[in-house]
Amino acid sequence: MDVLGPGIHNHEDVLHKIFGLESYRPFQREVIETLLSGKDCLAVLPTGGGKSLCYQIPGLCRPGLTLVISPLISLMADQLSWLEKLGIPSATLNSTINQKEYKSTLSDLRKGVIRLLYAAPETLASPWLRDFLSELPLQFIAVDEAHCISQWGHDFRPEYREIRSLRTKFPSVPCLALTATATPGVQRDIMRTLGMEKGLRYVADFDRPNIHFSVLPRSTASQGGWKNQVYTLCRKHKDQSGIIYCMTRKRTEELAVFLQSKKLQAMVYHAGLADKLRKKNQKLFLEKQGTIVVATIAFGMGINKPDVRFVIHADLPKTLENYYQEVGRAGRDGEPAAGYLLYSYSDVFRLKQIMDLTDSQGMKELYKVVDWADGQTCRRAALLNHFGQKTGDLNCTGCDVCVTDEDQKEPVKKKNGVSRTQEKQSRNKTVNRTIEAQKFLSCVYRTGQRFGTSMVVNVLLGSRSQVVREKGFTSLTTYGIGIDRSRQWWTNLSQALEFEGYVERDEHFSGLRLTDKARIALKNRQEISLPSFVEPE
Repeated sequence: MDVLGPGIHNHEDVLHKIFGLESYRPFQREVIETLLSGKDCLAVLPTGGGKSLCYQIPGLCRPGLTLVISPLISLMADQLSWLEKLGIPSATLNSTINQKEYKSTLSDLRKGVIRLLYAAPETLASPWLRDFLSELPLQFIAVDEAHCISQWGHDFRPEYREIRSLRTKFPSVPCLALTATATPGVQRDIMRTLGMEKGLRYVADFDRPNIHFSVLPRSTASQGGWKNQVYTLCRKHKDQSGIIYCMTRKRTEELAVFLQSKKLQAMVYHAGLADKLRKKNQKLFLEKQGTIVVATIAFGMGINKPDVRFVIHADLPKTLENYYQEVGRAGRDGEPAAGYLLYSYSDVFRLKQIMDLTDSQGMKELYKVVDWADGQTCRRAALLNHFGQKTGDLNCTGCDVCVTDEDQKEPVKKKNGVSRTQEKQSRNKTVNRTIEAQKFLSCVYRTGQRFGTSMVVNVLLGSRSQVVREKGFTSLTTYGIGIDRSRQWWTNLSQALEFEGYVERDEHFSGLRLTDKARIALKNRQEISLPSFVEPE
């Protein structure tokens, strides 16, 4: 322990004297002692549960090098900055450092100066680097965000699979796999893939009782719009810090500008920002009270701000793992916090397009989010059950199903995990939309299968616009047969039918056309039922 100075003899000394902490969080001690005993282990600790200490402390208790495999360069930079302040010699090898820095780091590694080395899995794919590492006194290997290694994980990365071959090069080096979000199936896959079948597994309590979970129908334009809805939620947490997640960079920028116009301290964070501005915004958020960051999922990993009082998902997350990880950035200090999810069935349609969720596994995970958002049972219990945690007689006082408002003190009386006020409500899996769908599909066909949703809806509503009259559409049998519904309703139905595969878009002109599924349904007068989550609002 000569690098750290006298008076440090064990891992608790490192905890107190180097990191300045009084005690361990749940499972930190067990994980650390497992590694120091020479055994592999998997640690599933919630966001904010102190995962980094689980490899940093063992790395300082033994002479030699600890290799940390991490997926994000920004996360490595944050860790290195923190370790530097603590006087712990650490370094990184990634694409952001120049040749001079690279050579200097290699030299320090040879001299044994570096105690913690951070590297991306892509960097470690280099045979030369692996050979170089084999000449060093490697003590531990830590795989951060280990769910990336599993094909069933919510952020699967093929390059993570190569870590197994790295392990075979260092068979006697204990390995620690870390993640905040992994179902039991993903946990087993991580351990199998890393060759850790004989290792130990530590899974912390996933419950965050201080966070109140709410799912809110997203406001339409006629109701003031989703931006005003977000603003109202932010005002509810006046002068408190919060994070708002959006699906795209464009939406983050639009929302941030809108909130700024309302005199809120809002800033943008996404991967497309200039590095200098991104770091400036992150620093401001971390250091100043009452700031709001509007971000894509690029923001949050490694962010240590315990007093975030609210997290708003302005768009539907792709997986429950993503959601839990992101909402878990609220209330790390243990004080009351809130997580809001604005939900509309059209999110599913947009995510399928924007994120290219065409694979069955991706859609399966998205449906789980929809089921959770659309559900009538306790949201907290449903989340915990998803992660394999038994809830027993959970007395939830922190979700909108069990409690009508996060400020309400008394829970709604429940039976078998379902609030009595919701107990008699039946949740239909599908809704019969045969008549409306037939009208819409017939209109697509009769207008020539070459126009977009707007034109088809115009015809259904009996529009007298010049283009409708010029095309001769006023004489169609479908002209005006949809006047009993609103324009937004028919637009939503169009998206639902496209999502369910009854219509598709021309790849060049984006015009709607019928699929074989629609033709068969129309010809045979089949019932057309849509999942409840895509029922038009």
